[in-house]
Amino acid sequence: MRFLFFIFFFIFFCSTSFSQEKSSGEKERNVSDLEDRIPRLSTELPKPVKRKGDLRLGFVAHWSPRGLERYEENGAPSMLMNLLSWGMRDREKQLVDFSNAEKWLAYLYRTGIQGALIIDTSVHHTSIPWRSEITRKLGENLVFQNGQPSEFSSPYSPMYRKMIRQYIEDVTGWVKKHDTAHIVRTYVNGAEVFWPGILDYGNLARIEFRKWLQKEYGNLKKINERWGADFKKWADVNPVPFYRFGRLDLAPTGFFYENWMDASWSTPIPNLLQGKKYKIMADVKTRGIHDDRVQLEIAWELKGELRKIEVLECVGDTREKWLHLEKTIQVSEPFDKAVLLLTQESSGETLWKNPGVFPENENRNLIPDNPEDKRWKRSRWNGNPIFDISEDENKNKLFFIKCPPHKQIYKYDSAAWYDFVTFCMETYAQQMNDWAKNIKACDPSREVMHYLGFTLGMLGQWDDATLTQRADIFLSNAPDVDVNGIQLCAANGDFHYATIVLDLARKYNKPMVATDLQDFTHGVYAGFNKLNRLGLACIAHGMDGMYYYDWLGTKDYDWYENWEMEDTRRMIENSEKAIRFLEGFEPQNDAAYIIPILPYCEADPGGRKNDMLDSMGFYKIVCKLGFCPDVYTLYELTTHKDLNLQKYKAIFIPDCFYINPEALEALTDYVQSGGNLVMSGRAPRYDETGRELKERLISPDIEASDQDYLRIGKGKGKILFTAKPAGREFLGPVRRYRVAGNTPPLFQRERDNDSLTSGESETINLMRDIVKNLDMKPTLYLEPFNPYMEYAVYKKGNQYRAMLINTSSGSQRGVSIICTGRALSKEAEVLADFESAQTVLYESQREGKKFLLPPFTDCCTVIVRFKE
Repeated sequence: MRFLFFIFFFIFFCSTSFSQEKSSGEKERNVSDLEDRIPRLSTELPKPVKRKGDLRLGFVAHWSPRGLERYEENGAPSMLMNLLSWGMRDREKQLVDFSNAEKWLAYLYRTGIQGALIIDTSVHHTSIPWRSEITRKLGENLVFQNGQPSEFSSPYSPMYRKMIRQYIEDVTGWVKKHDTAHIVRTYVNGAEVFWPGILDYGNLARIEFRKWLQKEYGNLKKINERWGADFKKWADVNPVPFYRFGRLDLAPTGFFYENWMDASWSTPIPNLLQGKKYKIMADVKTRGIHDDRVQLEIAWELKGELRKIEVLECVGDTREKWLHLEKTIQVSEPFDKAVLLLTQESSGETLWKNPGVFPENENRNLIPDNPEDKRWKRSRWNGNPIFDISEDENKNKLFFIKCPPHKQIYKYDSAAWYDFVTFCMETYAQQMNDWAKNIKACDPSREVMHYLGFTLGMLGQWDDATLTQRADIFLSNAPDVDVNGIQLCAANGDFHYATIVLDLARKYNKPMVATDLQDFTHGVYAGFNKLNRLGLACIAHGMDGMYYYDWLGTKDYDWYENWEMEDTRRMIENSEKAIRFLEGFEPQNDAAYIIPILPYCEADPGGRKNDMLDSMGFYKIVCKLGFCPDVYTLYELTTHKDLNLQKYKAIFIPDCFYINPEALEALTDYVQSGGNLVMSGRAPRYDETGRELKERLISPDIEASDQDYLRIGKGKGKILFTAKPAGREFLGPVRRYRVAGNTPPLFQRERDNDSLTSGESETINLMRDIVKNLDMKPTLYLEPFNPYMEYAVYKKGNQYRAMLINTSSGSQRGVSIICTGRALSKEAEVLADFESAQTVLYESQREGKKFLLPPFTDCCTVIVRFKE
């Protein structure tokens, strides 16, 4: 009996211990059946051929056995693959389906193309039904503001984190076991890492938010002071329930409280003919309205469904003055019904007059222009707007809309919203950084790269940045990767949407790779020159590699259905030559640029505290003046305690009415220690909560001066200030639109880039005069000034290199570059469009030595050697 008892006890002890081991450590449980989790290959891999190259350069691909041969033809040395997408052989056990991975690995071995493999760790792609269903049943899905669970797992979900840890272990384990030739060079952490269009209001998120607030501010008293609230205990603290409105694929988006306003005068448009062009127009004047919350729209319906919206945003200054909105459209798609709307989406008042829809080359208005006509309807979508008919001084009838002010939740809703957005972005970035460390721990032999998505908002669409991704917050809180991979875009060839993100990321001293390079408004229809320049401009701003987006079967992004293979191959070759051209060189950079981005908030006058369009235009001016600036945000100036701003001769700041006190202190210290600030628009007056600052950079009486610009001494440094919104004036009229189907609408100038109005020329000449005060000419610079050229200068040892990018639609002729400095060589090596290399002799000039460059279409590279 004792022996049987001993045997029973031993079996019980072992089984209990084994059970405890399984529950105490996931790794032990996961590898209990390694053969099942990481299966053998079904067939032997081919012998690997010689690699095509070492650059991270090629296309993003979605796995498909069809069309792989085209990647062999384009000559790209690498491909970034969206391969696994959480496909499972067994969902209950979460056994990953590696069947496509096996085929892809065999393809890489056979072709010599190196691979970058996405490990999908991001919240955005947790919407796969079986996975989100698991977290939904546990009450761990991301929650909307109204309390309804979404199709996404919450980033704070324990189950979500458990599933990702398991997934990382399985995928890296499979690659380690089978890719013995290391043809898969890179693990890509997440796919399009950004918030999935909303912020998390679930209980899990609220608990973490309160912890974050306690860490950030210490006690409840400070939160009450900051938000203007009266919380008795931490459990009472809740974020402001902001809602998103608008359709990202059709029209502008933004945020509103529960009493969001949306009111329109609307009328049907009869007798529109498919294929014909029409001019739509109206005049508008506003009072107390939020920026770009007034729109002239045409809504198209087919079979009762809204299919498309043509939007002309009112983004100009319409306060107490009339602004004319006008746009020519072509009816290109079938429809049953078209309606013209005079829309207001904010508190305040609008007056409209002279609405019209005119067939091309006709003076016949298809709609009534009098609000008393019964065909006009007053459409209330939300809120309690007041509609009326007003009159101007000539007794003409006007369309009138008035919406009451928003009711705020706390006294300082703007502060509460700022904290919630910052919390969500910070903690999500930190979690993605944890996944990166997890991947590296599982397989230290391969590099890890982020796939930071949807960064388009940084240039001048701060509602999109609040909604989806803040690259500054992410990069500040996710340092543990080898490569900063970033989704980058142009807008009809405007590469500044991409370069400003690179200028921001460059100072983090990691290789920068475009994990998704595209034109968001036109797709592949932007054409060779625009997309070729996009890649070259990004390289000029420090990018080390790129993957163009290629979506098989989606015409907007399918290169091989729309392009000749020769153009695709030439674009890849040009990118490789440009990367090699600047390899090992450092940018000659004496300037910084501040993006004064703060979260959009309907509690603020005008919606946005600072002017995003002035910021957009001012950055363009700085680039055209020959700078490739390091870019900072107010968040970075506030949170980075080890900044060395003194290395910059000048810092450029667009309209910045609101600023974090810590950021203001950093800039004040910089200028008092001898730095130079170049400022446009409104100078800082309020902090990020809306309270007036105790200290100001520029006094109100100086700011009110009507001079073109002022030179103000400040300690050892100076401020060069113009009250004109130089960036906004340089941009001119802009609107947010798209052409291709699967793209978001982005701001673009209404005019092409091949001409400047007299006002825009005056603005850029004013900025040139200001910069001349700073004596900041680089070693290589353009002379005479060319507003349709941008360039970047790099240095290594005794050699300088410059890349010049053409921004006009035509070619460039008669461009000259001046070289300053001592002991210059007498010749420069020049390559026009990476095709015709030649040596150019200098002509003596008073400023230095002048080289006349050959004609070029997209890009010209220059090499100048100094004597040792």
